[in-house]
Amino acid sequence: TGSTAETRALTGGLTDANDRLAVDHVSTADDGIDRLEAAEYDCVVSGYDLPDTDGLTFFQRVTELFPEHPFVLYPDSEHERVADGSLASEAISLGVADYVRREGRPDEPTILAHRIVTATKSAAAIAEAERRKERLERLVTVVSHDLRNPLNVAQGRLELARETCDSEHVEPAANAVDRSLELIGDLLTLAREGETVSETEAIDLGSLVERCWETIET
Repeated sequence: TGSTAETRALTGGLTDANDRLAVDHVSTADDGIDRLEAAEYDCVVSGYDLPDTDGLTFFQRVTELFPEHPFVLYPDSEHERVADGSLASEAISLGVADYVRREGRPDEPTILAHRIVTATKSAAAIAEAERRKERLERLVTVVSHDLRNPLNVAQGRLELARETCDSEHVEPAANAVDRSLELIGDLLTLAREGETVSETEAIDLGSLVERCWETIET
């Protein structure tokens, strides 16, 4: 989005810099939203001074309606907020995918084309990671449910066995069932929270080793 003459010139420069880019141009934020609703796009690039709003407001509208679209803000370097750095700070804090100052350099289309490709690939990688996480969580939820049912039955039967049978094999079997249920709970937590450790707690290493030792006769 941006003024017609400048943006059309930039469109040509981007496709010259990277012939894999297909670039559409609109003049206003409203036109941009209409275009995004009508067709699929991988990235949005916008100036700051638009006829109907400013670039950050446009970014917020795009993010609300199309959160999967990376947004590159490309403001004129002569703008007051660009010069004092306040626009860059606000844009980054709001979450724009990238911020590139428009300075009129000969290699600027090449630089901008590279940043667009990078932002698009990054957004695609994040989206794929989210999809994998959702699939993993669904899989783990189903599997854990199917495993818990027979383990709960086994747990109940072992409780009855304790009352009616004096066997040295009952307690190890009960411990194995309890351990399996704990592992299922841990697996669910891992699938939902990913690899980030949100909470830690101190443990008695000696007791942990003894519990592990009980499951291995050798």
